[in-house]
Amino acid sequence: MKKTERIYTMMRFMNNRSFFTLQDLMTTFDISRATAIRDVHEIEDLGLPLTATVGHDGGYSVLTNKVLSPIYFTDDQVKALFIGFMATRNRQLPYLKSRQSIAEKLIGLIPQTQQDELIELNRLLIFEGTNPSKPDLLDLTDFSNPMLDTLLELSLTSRFVRLTTNTETYVGYLIHLLRESGSWYAQLLEFKTKTVIILAISNLMTVATLPTSKQPSQSTIQQWLSDQKKSPYLIYYLDAQAISQYHKYHPFNAQLTYRDPFQNTGMLTLRDITPLEPLINWLLFLGPGAQLIEAPVSVKNALSKHIMMLAKQFN
Repeated sequence: MKKTERIYTMMRFMNNRSFFTLQDLMTTFDISRATAIRDVHEIEDLGLPLTATVGHDGGYSVLTNKVLSPIYFTDDQVKALFIGFMATRNRQLPYLKSRQSIAEKLIGLIPQTQQDELIELNRLLIFEGTNPSKPDLLDLTDFSNPMLDTLLELSLTSRFVRLTTNTETYVGYLIHLLRESGSWYAQLLEFKTKTVIILAISNLMTVATLPTSKQPSQSTIQQWLSDQKKSPYLIYYLDAQAISQYHKYHPFNAQLTYRDPFQNTGMLTLRDITPLEPLINWLLFLGPGAQLIEAPVSVKNALSKHIMMLAKQFN
Protein backbone atom coordinates (compact mmCIF):
# COMPACT_ATOMS: atom_id res chain seq x y z
CA MET A 1 0.00 0.00 0.00
CA LYS A 2 1.36 3.43 -0.95
CA LYS A 3 2.06 5.85 1.90
CA THR A 4 -0.62 8.35 0.85
CA GLU A 5 -3.25 5.63 0.64
CA ARG A 6 -2.11 4.15 3.98
CA ILE A 7 -2.34 7.53 5.74
CA TYR A 8 -5.92 8.20 4.70
CA THR A 9 -7.00 4.60 5.30
CA MET A 10 -5.44 4.89 8.75
CA MET A 11 -7.43 8.09 9.40
CA ARG A 12 -10.66 6.20 8.74
CA PHE A 13 -9.41 3.38 10.97
CA MET A 14 -8.75 5.82 13.82
CA ASN A 15 -12.03 7.70 13.42
CA ASN A 16 -14.05 4.48 13.65
CA ARG A 17 -12.49 3.50 17.01
CA SER A 18 -12.84 5.09 20.41
CA PHE A 19 -9.33 3.93 21.37
CA PHE A 20 -6.32 2.39 19.60
CA THR A 21 -2.66 1.68 20.27
CA LEU A 22 0.51 1.76 18.21
CA GLN A 23 0.42 -2.03 18.23
CA ASP A 24 -3.05 -1.90 16.60
CA LEU A 25 -1.63 0.22 13.78
CA MET A 26 1.46 -2.00 13.44
CA THR A 27 -0.66 -5.15 13.16
CA THR A 28 -3.40 -3.76 10.92
CA PHE A 29 -1.13 -2.00 8.44
CA ASP A 30 1.93 -4.28 8.74
CA ILE A 31 4.33 -1.46 9.61
CA SER A 32 7.11 -0.94 12.14
CA ARG A 33 6.74 0.96 15.42
CA ALA A 34 8.81 3.85 14.06
CA THR A 35 6.62 4.07 10.94
CA ALA A 36 3.46 3.98 13.08
CA ILE A 37 4.73 6.88 15.21
CA ARG A 38 5.62 8.93 12.11
CA ASP A 39 2.20 8.23 10.59
CA VAL A 40 0.42 9.33 13.79
CA HIS A 41 2.35 12.62 13.80
CA GLU A 42 1.57 13.20 10.11
CA ILE A 43 -2.13 12.49 10.69
CA GLU A 44 -2.14 15.01 13.54
CA ASP A 45 -0.61 17.57 11.19
CA LEU A 46 -3.43 16.92 8.71
CA GLY A 47 -5.92 18.01 11.35
CA LEU A 48 -7.31 14.82 12.92
CA PRO A 49 -7.66 15.69 16.65
CA LEU A 50 -5.88 12.95 18.62
CA THR A 51 -5.26 12.74 22.35
CA ALA A 52 -2.60 10.43 23.85
CA THR A 53 -2.69 8.47 27.08
CA VAL A 54 0.66 7.51 28.61
CA GLY A 55 1.50 4.44 30.66
CA HIS A 56 1.44 0.67 30.22
CA ASP A 57 -2.12 0.70 28.91
CA GLY A 58 -1.68 3.94 26.98
CA GLY A 59 -2.75 4.68 23.48
CA TYR A 60 -4.65 7.19 21.39
CA SER A 61 -8.21 8.33 20.93
CA VAL A 62 -9.97 10.82 18.64
CA LEU A 63 -11.42 13.87 20.36
CA THR A 64 -15.21 13.88 20.21
CA ASN A 65 -17.38 16.55 18.56
CA LYS A 66 -14.80 17.06 15.86
CA VAL A 67 -15.32 16.78 12.11
CA LEU A 68 -13.09 14.34 10.26
CA SER A 69 -11.06 15.91 7.49
CA PRO A 70 -12.31 15.29 3.93
CA ILE A 71 -11.87 11.88 2.31
CA TYR A 72 -9.06 11.81 -0.22
CA PHE A 73 -8.81 9.37 -3.10
CA THR A 74 -5.61 8.04 -4.60
CA ASP A 75 -4.89 8.71 -8.26
CA ASP A 76 -5.86 5.16 -9.25
CA GLN A 77 -9.08 5.33 -7.21
CA VAL A 78 -10.13 8.55 -8.96
CA LYS A 79 -9.52 6.95 -12.36
CA ALA A 80 -11.44 3.82 -11.32
CA LEU A 81 -14.47 5.88 -10.23
CA PHE A 82 -14.45 7.95 -13.40
CA ILE A 83 -14.02 4.97 -15.74
CA GLY A 84 -16.80 3.10 -13.95
CA PHE A 85 -19.03 6.15 -14.37
CA MET A 86 -18.16 6.44 -18.08
CA ALA A 87 -18.94 2.77 -18.66
CA THR A 88 -22.54 3.23 -17.50
CA ARG A 89 -23.49 5.61 -20.30
CA ASN A 90 -26.53 4.54 -22.32
CA ARG A 91 -27.36 1.79 -19.84
CA GLN A 92 -30.80 2.98 -18.61
CA LEU A 93 -29.66 3.17 -14.99
CA PRO A 94 -31.71 4.93 -12.28
CA TYR A 95 -30.55 8.11 -10.53
CA LEU A 96 -28.50 9.27 -13.52
CA LYS A 97 -30.80 11.96 -14.96
CA SER A 98 -28.13 14.62 -14.27
CA ARG A 99 -25.16 12.68 -15.63
CA GLN A 100 -23.34 15.78 -16.95
CA SER A 101 -23.73 17.58 -13.62
CA ILE A 102 -22.45 14.54 -11.70
CA ALA A 103 -19.39 14.29 -13.96
CA GLU A 104 -18.62 17.98 -13.52
CA LYS A 105 -18.85 17.70 -9.73
CA LEU A 106 -16.60 14.64 -9.71
CA ILE A 107 -13.97 16.37 -11.80
CA GLY A 108 -14.28 19.55 -9.74
CA LEU A 109 -13.25 17.71 -6.55
CA ILE A 110 -9.77 16.80 -7.78
CA PRO A 111 -6.58 18.73 -8.63
CA GLN A 112 -6.00 20.19 -12.11
CA THR A 113 -3.45 17.51 -13.06
CA GLN A 114 -5.95 14.74 -12.34
CA GLN A 115 -8.68 16.65 -14.19
CA ASP A 116 -6.52 16.74 -17.32
CA GLU A 117 -5.91 12.98 -17.07
CA LEU A 118 -9.61 12.22 -16.73
CA ILE A 119 -10.48 14.39 -19.71
CA GLU A 120 -7.85 12.53 -21.74
CA LEU A 121 -9.24 9.18 -20.58
CA ASN A 122 -12.69 10.29 -21.69
CA ARG A 123 -11.30 10.94 -25.18
CA LEU A 124 -9.29 7.72 -25.27
CA LEU A 125 -11.70 5.06 -23.99
CA ILE A 126 -14.73 3.99 -26.01
CA PHE A 127 -17.21 1.62 -24.35
CA GLU A 128 -19.90 -0.61 -25.82
CA GLY A 129 -22.97 1.40 -26.77
CA THR A 130 -20.98 4.61 -27.29
CA ASN A 131 -20.86 6.45 -30.62
CA PRO A 132 -17.12 6.59 -31.52
CA SER A 133 -17.56 9.81 -33.53
CA LYS A 134 -19.43 11.49 -30.66
CA PRO A 135 -18.37 9.78 -27.39
CA ASP A 136 -20.16 12.33 -25.20
CA LEU A 137 -23.49 11.85 -26.97
CA LEU A 138 -26.12 10.21 -24.80
CA ASP A 139 -28.86 8.10 -26.34
CA LEU A 140 -32.45 8.94 -25.51
CA THR A 141 -32.60 5.50 -23.88
CA ASP A 142 -29.96 6.49 -21.32
CA PHE A 143 -32.79 7.58 -19.05
CA SER A 144 -34.32 4.75 -17.04
CA ASN A 145 -37.99 3.88 -17.24
CA PRO A 146 -39.94 6.12 -14.79
CA MET A 147 -41.68 3.01 -13.48
CA LEU A 148 -38.28 1.56 -12.56
CA ASP A 149 -37.46 4.66 -10.53
CA THR A 150 -40.80 4.48 -8.73
CA LEU A 151 -40.51 0.77 -8.01
CA LEU A 152 -36.95 1.18 -6.78
CA GLU A 153 -37.91 3.93 -4.36
CA LEU A 154 -40.87 1.92 -3.04
CA SER A 155 -38.78 -1.24 -2.57
CA LEU A 156 -36.31 0.62 -0.36
CA THR A 157 -39.19 0.95 2.11
CA SER A 158 -41.01 -2.35 1.53
CA ARG A 159 -40.53 -5.35 -0.77
CA PHE A 160 -44.24 -6.23 -0.61
CA VAL A 161 -45.76 -4.74 -3.76
CA ARG A 162 -48.74 -4.73 -6.10
CA LEU A 163 -47.73 -4.53 -9.78
CA THR A 164 -50.26 -3.90 -12.54
CA THR A 165 -49.91 -4.39 -16.29
CA ASN A 166 -52.55 -3.55 -18.88
CA THR A 167 -54.05 -7.04 -18.43
CA GLU A 168 -53.08 -8.43 -15.01
CA THR A 169 -52.42 -7.47 -11.39
CA TYR A 170 -49.65 -9.23 -9.46
CA VAL A 171 -49.26 -9.17 -5.68
CA GLY A 172 -46.06 -10.48 -4.19
CA TYR A 173 -42.62 -10.05 -2.70
CA LEU A 174 -40.01 -8.28 -4.84
CA ILE A 175 -36.86 -10.44 -4.86
CA HIS A 176 -34.65 -8.55 -7.29
CA LEU A 177 -34.65 -5.90 -9.98
CA LEU A 178 -32.70 -7.38 -12.87
CA ARG A 179 -31.19 -5.94 -16.03
CA GLU A 180 -30.58 -8.13 -19.06
CA SER A 181 -29.99 -7.31 -22.74
CA GLY A 182 -30.73 -3.64 -22.17
CA SER A 183 -34.06 -4.22 -20.42
CA TRP A 184 -35.11 -4.20 -16.77
CA TYR A 185 -37.18 -6.93 -15.12
CA ALA A 186 -38.81 -7.47 -11.72
CA GLN A 187 -38.31 -10.89 -10.14
CA LEU A 188 -41.39 -11.42 -8.02
CA LEU A 189 -42.56 -14.14 -5.64
CA GLU A 190 -46.22 -14.06 -6.64
CA PHE A 191 -48.53 -14.82 -3.71
CA LYS A 192 -51.49 -16.30 -5.61
CA THR A 193 -49.49 -19.10 -7.23
CA LYS A 194 -46.59 -19.06 -4.73
CA THR A 195 -44.13 -19.13 -7.63
CA VAL A 196 -41.36 -16.83 -8.80
CA ILE A 197 -42.17 -14.92 -11.98
CA ILE A 198 -40.31 -12.38 -14.12
CA LEU A 199 -42.10 -9.20 -15.25
CA ALA A 200 -40.75 -6.68 -17.74
CA ILE A 201 -40.63 -3.23 -16.14
CA SER A 202 -41.66 -1.69 -19.46
CA ASN A 203 -45.00 -3.54 -19.22
CA LEU A 204 -45.92 -2.16 -15.80
CA MET A 205 -48.69 0.42 -15.59
CA THR A 206 -48.82 1.02 -11.82
CA VAL A 207 -46.80 -0.01 -8.77
CA ALA A 208 -47.79 0.29 -5.11
CA THR A 209 -46.79 -0.94 -1.69
CA LEU A 210 -48.90 -3.71 -0.18
CA PRO A 211 -50.66 -2.81 3.11
CA THR A 212 -49.03 -4.32 6.20
CA SER A 213 -52.14 -6.33 7.00
CA LYS A 214 -51.78 -8.23 3.71
CA GLN A 215 -48.07 -8.99 4.04
CA PRO A 216 -47.11 -12.61 4.82
CA SER A 217 -44.47 -13.18 7.49
CA GLN A 218 -40.79 -13.42 6.57
CA SER A 219 -40.76 -17.10 7.59
CA THR A 220 -43.60 -17.77 5.14
CA ILE A 221 -41.73 -15.94 2.38
CA GLN A 222 -38.59 -17.99 3.05
CA GLN A 223 -40.61 -21.22 2.94
CA TRP A 224 -42.18 -20.33 -0.41
CA LEU A 225 -38.77 -19.38 -1.81
CA SER A 226 -37.34 -22.66 -0.57
CA ASP A 227 -40.10 -24.59 -2.33
CA GLN A 228 -39.04 -23.03 -5.65
CA LYS A 229 -35.77 -24.97 -5.55
CA LYS A 230 -37.41 -28.38 -5.58
CA SER A 231 -38.65 -28.61 -9.17
CA PRO A 232 -36.68 -26.90 -11.99
CA TYR A 233 -38.56 -26.32 -15.24
CA LEU A 234 -35.65 -27.09 -17.53
CA ILE A 235 -32.51 -29.28 -17.32
CA TYR A 236 -29.61 -29.47 -19.78
CA TYR A 237 -26.33 -31.40 -19.70
CA LEU A 238 -23.40 -29.36 -21.02
CA ASP A 239 -20.02 -30.45 -22.34
CA ALA A 240 -16.87 -28.30 -22.17
CA GLN A 241 -17.73 -26.32 -25.32
CA ALA A 242 -21.26 -25.56 -24.12
CA ILE A 243 -19.88 -24.53 -20.71
CA SER A 244 -17.56 -22.11 -22.49
CA GLN A 245 -20.57 -20.63 -24.29
CA TYR A 246 -22.45 -20.41 -20.99
CA HIS A 247 -19.68 -18.31 -19.46
CA LYS A 248 -19.73 -15.89 -22.39
CA TYR A 249 -23.33 -15.04 -21.57
CA HIS A 250 -26.17 -16.52 -19.53
CA PRO A 251 -29.53 -15.29 -18.23
CA PHE A 252 -29.75 -14.28 -14.60
CA ASN A 253 -31.97 -17.26 -13.72
CA ALA A 254 -29.66 -19.93 -15.22
CA GLN A 255 -27.65 -22.05 -12.77
CA LEU A 256 -24.67 -24.22 -13.72
CA THR A 257 -23.52 -27.15 -11.56
CA TYR A 258 -20.37 -29.03 -12.55
CA ARG A 259 -20.60 -32.80 -12.87
CA ASP A 260 -16.90 -33.67 -12.69
CA PRO A 261 -13.87 -32.40 -10.74
CA PHE A 262 -12.27 -30.94 -13.88
CA GLN A 263 -15.37 -28.86 -14.71
CA ASN A 264 -15.61 -30.29 -18.23
CA THR A 265 -19.25 -31.31 -17.90
CA GLY A 266 -22.10 -29.61 -16.11
CA MET A 267 -25.83 -29.50 -15.50
CA LEU A 268 -27.81 -26.40 -16.39
CA THR A 269 -31.09 -25.73 -14.59
CA LEU A 270 -33.67 -22.96 -15.09
CA ARG A 271 -36.71 -22.42 -12.89
CA ASP A 272 -38.21 -19.64 -14.98
CA ILE A 273 -38.64 -19.86 -18.76
CA THR A 274 -39.98 -16.36 -19.39
CA PRO A 275 -39.57 -14.49 -21.61
CA LEU A 276 -39.55 -17.50 -23.93
CA GLU A 277 -38.12 -16.11 -27.21
CA PRO A 278 -34.81 -14.80 -25.76
CA LEU A 279 -34.46 -18.10 -23.87
CA ILE A 280 -34.78 -20.14 -27.07
CA ASN A 281 -32.15 -18.03 -28.81
CA TRP A 282 -29.79 -18.52 -25.88
CA LEU A 283 -30.31 -22.29 -25.73
CA LEU A 284 -29.35 -22.52 -29.40
CA PHE A 285 -26.37 -20.26 -28.67
CA LEU A 286 -25.02 -22.96 -26.33
CA GLY A 287 -24.35 -25.12 -29.39
CA PRO A 288 -24.42 -28.89 -30.03
CA GLY A 289 -22.69 -29.60 -26.72
CA ALA A 290 -25.94 -28.84 -24.86
CA GLN A 291 -28.12 -31.93 -24.37
CA LEU A 292 -31.76 -31.41 -23.42
CA ILE A 293 -32.79 -33.64 -20.49
CA GLU A 294 -36.04 -32.14 -19.28
CA ALA A 295 -38.15 -29.19 -20.46
CA PRO A 296 -41.77 -28.05 -20.61
CA VAL A 297 -43.70 -28.76 -23.82
CA SER A 298 -43.74 -25.05 -24.66
CA VAL A 299 -39.93 -24.95 -24.73
CA LYS A 300 -39.66 -28.13 -26.82
CA ASN A 301 -42.19 -26.84 -29.34
CA ALA A 302 -40.49 -23.45 -29.58
CA LEU A 303 -37.08 -25.07 -30.08
CA SER A 304 -38.43 -27.36 -32.82
CA LYS A 305 -40.15 -24.46 -34.58
CA HIS A 306 -37.02 -22.31 -34.46
CA ILE A 307 -34.77 -25.10 -35.75
CA MET A 308 -37.21 -25.88 -38.59
CA MET A 309 -37.23 -22.20 -39.60
CA LEU A 310 -33.44 -22.13 -39.65
CA ALA A 311 -33.27 -25.33 -41.68
CA LYS A 312 -35.82 -23.96 -44.17
CA GLN A 313 -33.64 -20.90 -44.78
CA PHE A 314 -30.73 -23.07 -45.91
CA ASN A 315 -32.71 -25.48 -48.09
